[in-house]
Amino acid sequence: MRLVTQIFSFILFIIMPGSSVGGSEPEAPKIEVVEAPLLSSSIAPAKLPQVSVGTFEEEHSKPEEQGEKEVPETPANGGTQPRDHITLDEAMELSGRSRPPWLGRRKARQARAISNDHQHAVDKRWYAQLHADKTCYGLSAEISAFRPKLENGDFSLLQTLVSNDDSGHPLQTIEAGWIRWGFESVDKQPVDSDSCYFFVFYTTKDYVGDSEDNKQGYAPKVQGYVQKDPTMVPNTTKFEHSHIDGVQYRMTFTWMLVKGRADPKEDGWWLKVNDTWNGYFPLSLFQVPGATSTLADYGTHMEVYGEIMDLDFDRSRPDPNQIRTSTDMGSGKFSAAGWSRAAFIRNIIWAQTPHWKTNRWVHALKSDWEVGTGRAIDPSMYDINWQGWQKGPAGSGCYIGGPGRGLPPGKWSDWDSISPKNMFDAFATITVVQRTPSIWTDILVVDVNGQVRHSYWVDEDYSSFDRAAGWIPIRSGQDTTPKFDKNTRIAAVSRKPTQLDIFGVAEDGKLWTARWVDGIGWSSWRDISNGMTFSFGGINKVMSVAAIARFSSTLDVFVNNNGTMYTTFWVEGKKDWSSMMPAGWQILSGNAPIFPFEAEIFAQATSPISMAVFIVGPNGHVWTADSLVIDPDPEIHLNLWNDWLDIGSPPPSDPNDPTTQQRFHPASQLAVVSREIARLDVFAVAENHILYTANFTIKNRWSSVGQDKYWDAIGTGPFTAGSPPFDASHSDVVALVRQSPSNRTTIDVLIGVAIDADRVYRVFWSEQTGVWSSDTSHGGQGWDTQVGGDRSGRIGVSGMKIAAISRRGSKITVLAMRGDGRADFSDFDETDTPA
Repeated sequence: MRLVTQIFSFILFIIMPGSSVGGSEPEAPKIEVVEAPLLSSSIAPAKLPQVSVGTFEEEHSKPEEQGEKEVPETPANGGTQPRDHITLDEAMELSGRSRPPWLGRRKARQARAISNDHQHAVDKRWYAQLHADKTCYGLSAEISAFRPKLENGDFSLLQTLVSNDDSGHPLQTIEAGWIRWGFESVDKQPVDSDSCYFFVFYTTKDYVGDSEDNKQGYAPKVQGYVQKDPTMVPNTTKFEHSHIDGVQYRMTFTWMLVKGRADPKEDGWWLKVNDTWNGYFPLSLFQVPGATSTLADYGTHMEVYGEIMDLDFDRSRPDPNQIRTSTDMGSGKFSAAGWSRAAFIRNIIWAQTPHWKTNRWVHALKSDWEVGTGRAIDPSMYDINWQGWQKGPAGSGCYIGGPGRGLPPGKWSDWDSISPKNMFDAFATITVVQRTPSIWTDILVVDVNGQVRHSYWVDEDYSSFDRAAGWIPIRSGQDTTPKFDKNTRIAAVSRKPTQLDIFGVAEDGKLWTARWVDGIGWSSWRDISNGMTFSFGGINKVMSVAAIARFSSTLDVFVNNNGTMYTTFWVEGKKDWSSMMPAGWQILSGNAPIFPFEAEIFAQATSPISMAVFIVGPNGHVWTADSLVIDPDPEIHLNLWNDWLDIGSPPPSDPNDPTTQQRFHPASQLAVVSREIARLDVFAVAENHILYTANFTIKNRWSSVGQDKYWDAIGTGPFTAGSPPFDASHSDVVALVRQSPSNRTTIDVLIGVAIDADRVYRVFWSEQTGVWSSDTSHGGQGWDTQVGGDRSGRIGVSGMKIAAISRRGSKITVLAMRGDGRADFSDFDETDTPA
C-alpha cells in the first residue's frame, strides 16, 4: 500500500484588531439552535477557506459572560468509505498514551487504582491543561499549529479530549489534535519525524495495556475509528506550520455526539477537522451493560492541553542528576509571549445539551473550567494562561507552551530539518549570512531544479521548517531566471542589516546577481558578466565565486575562471559594477600560476580598506593575494593588488626528506577568519587527512612562509592517532570567531564529514588557554563529536556540505545537508569552560 501524505492547507489567521479594552461590557453571543441532523446528503471533503479573525485581548477586568455559541452542524448522512493507507505503526506503539494525572479525579473515581505501567508513563510526561467536569455532548477548540523542536525520542502535542469516568467501567476517552514524533526509526523502519501530524486516539480501558482493536489505540492503527474523509488521514496527513511573529495557522477540532442517523451504526462521537467531518467512533465501542453512563450516553469531563513525552526523565526517580527535556511545547515560548509568538487554544465551546434536544453550545468560562498555573506540572518548563471569554471569534481560550528546561550550556541540540526530503541534492552547498546578530539569518541553497532558494531564521524560528513553500525561489521573468548547477555554492554578503546581495555563475557561464531589500523583497536577477563567459574547465560545472563587503557601501566579487582569477567591484553612488565599465574585468595576474580549475576561491575583508583572497595552487600549496583600497571608483580605475604569494603547505612527513612534504588537494576547502584588524587565520585539510592552520599578523607576517616554516597541525603537537581523519577533497571546513560569555575570543573550526563516521566534528581555540581543544597533552578536551546531539552520527554522507554562524557570541548554529536532500540544523550554547 502507498503512504498517503497530503498536506493540509489550514485556515490562515490574518491578524486584525481585536475588541477594544475597557469601556462597556461586551454583548454575549446570541443563541442559535440548528435543525436536526441532516440524514440524506453524502459527506464530501470541504475546501478550507481563509478567514479573518481577531487576536486575544488582555482581560483588564472585563467581566465574563455566559455567552452561547453558534453550534456546529451535525454530520450529513451517508458518506464515502475509508481508504487503505499506511501509518506510523511502530511510532504509535512506542509512544503509548497516558492519562494526565488530574484526569478522572472525581469522587466516583478516587478509589480506582492506577497500574504501575501506566504510572510510569505519566511520570515521563509534562502537561499544561484546562479541564472541566461537566456533562457534555460536544467539545470544539481551535489549536494553533506551530512545529515544536524536539529532543530525540520525545514527542510534543496539543489536543482536545472528552471522557466518561463513571465508576461502573474503566475510563473512556476520545482525543484528537496534532503531534510531532521525535523518532528516527522504530524496529529498523524509518519514521518521518520532521513534520507534525493530525492524530485521533481513544481508550475504553483507562490507558491500561497495549493497543487493541476496538479497545484502545491510535487511528487507523487499531480498529474502532471509522474514517469518512479520505483527504485527512490520522497519523499520515501533515499540515502547515505557524511562525513566530508571522503567519498563524490553526486546526479546529470539534467532537459531537450524534444519534438518529439513517444507519444506526453511524451513531457515535463524530469528529470535524476544520470544516470537514472526518469520521466517528461508533457508540458500540463504549456501551457497557449495567453502567450508569458511558460515552455512548454523554461525556463527564473535557480537556484541552499540551503534553510532552520526556524519554530520559522520570519524576518518580529521586536521582538529582536526571536532565529534563528541552523539547518545545507549542512554539517553545511561554504563554506570556502572547499573540503570534506563543501557541494558543481558543474559541473553546462545548455542548450542554444534545443535538436531538436544544443543542445548546456555550463558551468555556473560568467558573466552569479549572484554570491557573496549578494546571501545569512545572510552570518553569511549560505553562498555560487563561485569557477569558471575549467578544469576537477568539472566544474563550488560553496561551500555552514553553521550552522545557531549554538547551543547557555546553550541549548541542538534536539535528532538526528545515526542508523536505529530496528538495536539494545530497551534495548541495549551503550559504548562510547573518544580517543582524541574534535576530536575522539568511540561508541560500540551489535546489535540484537549479533554482536558488532563500530561507531565513528570525527570533529562533525558521521560515521553512520541513516545507518547500518556506524556501522562496529567487526568480526573474520566465526567460531571465538563470539555472544553476545543483551543487553551486552561492556567494552572499550583507553590507547593511536591511540588504542581502547574492552571486553565482549559472550554467550559461554568466555571473548573475540579485538583491534582497527589507520591505521590498528580491530584485530580478541581473547579468553583470558584460559579455564574459566563464569556463567550467570542460568537466566541473560548479564555478567558484567569492564575495565580500568591506563596509556598507562596497561589494567585491571574485571568480576562478578556469585557473585565472577575475574580480569586479561595486561602490554605492557610482554608476555600475566595474565589470560593466569600459575597463571591464580585472585579472589578478601578478606572479600567478595557473590555478586548478576545480579550486575554490575564498575571500576575506581584513579591514574597511583591505582584503585578501585565497586558493589552492597547482603545487598543493595555498596562495594568497591582497589589496589596499584607498579610493575605489569603477568609473576611473581598478583596485591595486599585490602579487600572489605562496604561503606554503604542511610539513614533510619525514623531517629529513623534503620530498615527503604534504600537500593540499585542489578541492580542499579553505576557511578564513579575521579575529581582529589585519590578523588572519586560515584552515584546511591536507591530503594526509589532518587539519592544518596558518596565521598572519602585521608584525610576524605569515607563520608558514620562510625557512623551515610550515602550516601547523591543529594543536601544539603532532597529529595523534586518536584524532578523527578527514578527507581533503570532500570534507567541508568552516571557521568562526566569536566572543565567549566572559568576552574572550574563541575560534571554532567545524569539519564534515569524517571518513569513518557521518558526522560533523568541532575543534576550538580559547583565548583563555591559548591551546586548541584537540591538544589533550596540554589540557584540551579533545574533538567535539556531539554536533547534532543524540542524532550526531546520523546526518549525511561523505562529502556533505555544512555552514555555520555564531549568535550572541556564545551560541553556534550549524547547518548541514543530509544524504536524503534535507537541510538540517543543530544549535549549541557554550559555557565558559577552557579548551
